[in-house]
Amino acid sequence: SGINAEYGPDSEPEDYAVSGDEEELANLQTVHGLRLRLEQELRRTQMEEEMTHVSRARVNQEVESMSRQSTLYRDELKASIQNTENMYRNVDQYIGQAMEVNNDLEDFLNQEARGMKTSGR
Repeated sequence: SGINAEYGPDSEPEDYAVSGDEEELANLQTVHGLRLRLEQELRRTQMEEEMTHVSRARVNQEVESMSRQSTLYRDELKASIQNTENMYRNVDQYIGQAMEVNNDLEDFLNQEARGMKTSGR
């Protein structure tokens, strides 16, 4: 057939068309395979992002919860310290009152003892 300017030397148009179709098909399959891998990678990346987001949200939630808990503990501790201080104040008052009663009792007994001596009972 000789040189054919459109398809190259000694090639028939049909031969070229078939090999061109095969090449195009191979390219399409390659592109399709790459697209599938890309979509798969994208899904994997999105899942990782979601998991990271969930993890971060969980950590934030945990931190807030611990913060609230420590505030509660601090408030309870303050209240407990105030109660203890009040108890000590009350005990001091009771000791003071008991000492007063004791002094009064000693005074009374001393007066009675003196009274017994003077009256000779």
